[in-house]
Amino acid sequence: MTFPSPFLDTVGVYPDLLGDVRTWLRAHPFLTAVTGRVFFRIPDTAVFPLIRIYDAGTTKQPGEVPIVNSLVGVDVWGAVKIAGATYADVDTITRAVAAAFDLLPAGTLIGTGTVILNSESGTTVDSPDPDTGAPRKVLTAALMARALTANG
Repeated sequence: MTFPSPFLDTVGVYPDLLGDVRTWLRAHPFLTAVTGRVFFRIPDTAVFPLIRIYDAGTTKQPGEVPIVNSLVGVDVWGAVKIAGATYADVDTITRAVAAAFDLLPAGTLIGTGTVILNSESGTTVDSPDPDTGAPRKVLTAALMARALTANG
């Protein structure tokens, strides 16, 4: 597939928004409590606390500029009776995730190919695991983004 200029062949017309959000969150200085544990799916041998992200809805803006509006879901998981994964820890991490999204400046390149045009955290819900009672908070973030182009 040949992409129209000025879009980069290695990035594409639309960004890999979720992949780049995961990369960005894994390295974010506000999130040292999870030390890179940001996943699309919870691993079988998980270490808690951790963050799981997912696409909660992405649409393309009409018009000639290829811009996406995405609602990113963020689950912050703790564990029952594990130090560093208590309800208080999950709450602190959730607030740090919200702050990271809210303080993300327009025009910032995240990951390898996503330029953020707008970022805002949304609703937070306390949603403990119904099977184990482990603490979990669910957060959404609304992002507007475009792919990195040859001109930036």
